[in-house]
Amino acid sequence: MREGPHAQGSLTYRLERLDPDTWRFHHHPGGTIASYDFRLQPREIADFAARSRELSTSAESTYVTTLVAARPIAGHTLVLLPRTLRRLGADGGTSRTIGDADELARTLSTHFLVPLDDHGLKGCSRCLSSPRERCDSRPEIRRCWRSAGDRRRAGHRHR
Repeated sequence: MREGPHAQGSLTYRLERLDPDTWRFHHHPGGTIASYDFRLQPREIADFAARSRELSTSAESTYVTTLVAARPIAGHTLVLLPRTLRRLGADGGTSRTIGDADELARTLSTHFLVPLDDHGLKGCSRCLSSPRERCDSRPEIRRCWRSAGDRRRAGHRHR
């Protein structure tokens, strides 16, 4: 690795060495984060298991309670948080509010390539609007969304 700017297509990133073991990655302008730090010491996947489990299952985790989608596209990034669609880019950005569950389903399907029809979720306002009032249980939805093969067998039901 080397410090300095690095171009990938039309996007420029930057690496900064903070100390002998720590680096900072500076995202391109318009990215979803400004920067993050990382260390070079080897880690095992198991080192992250407890925190990953907490973030994906805890009722206090925003990953459980808030619908979040992001998709990097050449020159910009699309971000959906929870009903606001943002386009972030070096040239500035735009923002608009999603009107209803059907528009939210279309946005997820069209802009983020999430095939909700495969789950029987298209237009289900309880599934798409309030994370606290999801259809059936969150673990069942998570299993339903896990893989394309599971999607067809999950038997998702609406209340």
